Amino acid sequence: MQNIKLDSRLLAVASLVRENTRLADVGTDHAYIPLYLVREGKIAEAIASDINEGPLKNAEKNISLYGLSQNIRTVLSNGLQSLPENCADDIIIAGMGGILISEILENCIWIKKENIRIIAQPMTHAEKVREFFINNGFKIKEEKTAEDLKHKYCVIAAEYDGVTYNYPNGYIYYGELIRNSDRISKEYLIVQKDRLLKRYNALFKSGTEEAEREYLNNIIEELNKVLEEM
Repeated sequence: MQNIKLDSRLLAVASLVRENTRLADVGTDHAYIPLYLVREGKIAEAIASDINEGPLKNAEKNISLYGLSQNIRTVLSNGLQSLPENCADDIIIAGMGGILISEILENCIWIKKENIRIIAQPMTHAEKVREFFINNGFKIKEEKTAEDLKHKYCVIAAEYDGVTYNYPNGYIYYGELIRNSDRISKEYLIVQKDRLLKRYNALFKSGTEEAEREYLNNIIEELNKVLEEM
């Protein structure tokens, strides 16, 4: 049987799953990550969930093909709503916008428990995911970046400890990426800075939203300092 091969984005996500944990992969699509991790022996069991029946059937087909139906079960679920409480230690939510990811997390109470790890890979607005973690007792443990066809992605791993931490305002835009020294992480942050700069310039030209302009300017300056130190 051919081994499961993940692209760089999904491989970065999989790398942040802890060994021998119970995994839930939300929005699993073809169940590639659970299949890869079970085949590699990093985990023994997983739940693969999706909101749509089509992707879930694709997942079931792949799981059966690899003979792992005893290890990976599928659940039709809108986010985490239909997953049983305490069914997983590590929860992947990847390939969605950051706003949607934060809404999925907001609508689930049982994730706020010690030893729960959330591995989020937002396609956009990663700051919304970090903001959720900061405001809800999660500590961001590690972040990675990946590059695929010139697109750059970040992956955020956070664990619940119930503590409220104080961070600089710009933290939601760079998070723990400041601890990385690789080219992709730096280039990813440059893209984020350019996005904020574009917004700032548009507001400056219109002469409106002075408070937001000041906020954006401070964040951009903070990002410049972060980039200089990387």
